[in-house]
Amino acid sequence: MTRQITTAEFPSVMDPQAVTLGKVYAEALLDSLPRDTDAADLSEQLSELAKLMRTTNGCAEFFANPAINQAARLARVEKLFGPFVSQPVASLLGVLAKNQRLAVLPALAEQYRLLLDRRMNRIDVSVTSAVALTREQVETLTATLAKKLGATPKLNVTVDPSLVGGLRVQVGDKVYDTSVAGVLQRFREMMEYKQ
Repeated sequence: MTRQITTAEFPSVMDPQAVTLGKVYAEALLDSLPRDTDAADLSEQLSELAKLMRTTNGCAEFFANPAINQAARLARVEKLFGPFVSQPVASLLGVLAKNQRLAVLPALAEQYRLLLDRRMNRIDVSVTSAVALTREQVETLTATLAKKLGATPKLNVTVDPSLVGGLRVQVGDKVYDTSVAGVLQRFREMMEYKQ
């Protein structure tokens, strides 16, 4: 009797074991790439594959099912992904399929992106503004942050009208809040403390 694999058994990107395995495979892939390989393109391919595995009905369950033999798993990988990915990614998928590790692909894609960013001295920065920023404002903010951080910032800009004005910038666990709402909140806290 074949045991049914549920989506709950397919590890999420945040599953510690999946993250650990994903990092091992991501490091191996990044270290094995020929110099002329576009590492950023591979990151996009891995992200798309991870998304496909998460959103395609039955795909995650199939690859997580230990009852599926290696030949069937490899054939499915070749058919589904082979024509759409580069040789390094196709080789990686083959290794994952042989080792019954395709379920870690979402975590692997995220770990690869993080490793690539670290090696290219890029850092994720979340920017929230009260109104949409112009292209010139984004360019000025990017240049200012690059100088301050000593790294290339990758901005993720969102709009939150409740800020009233100004910006909230988050780099890692540090938050720089120059929004009107943030200034008013700090003023309120200061007044309450004095009473």
